[in-house]
Amino acid sequence: MAVGLAENLVRNGMDAEIISADSRQVYRGMDIGSAKITPEEMQDIPHYLVDILDPSEDFNGAVF
Repeated sequence: MAVGLAENLVRNGMDAEIISADSRQVYRGMDIGSAKITPEEMQDIPHYLVDILDPSEDFNGAVF
């Protein structure tokens, strides 16, 4: 849904970026069970907070 909205904005001459707030997608290697977006699905729209930490690293509201 967010990708579709971002694509629509880009088609209409606007900039669009997506910030993930998913508590699992932030971790590298947790692709199964997290519904993580694939590079192909990103369709050249910048995505943030996806695959930025190793599972051994802590992530919480303060880090966010």
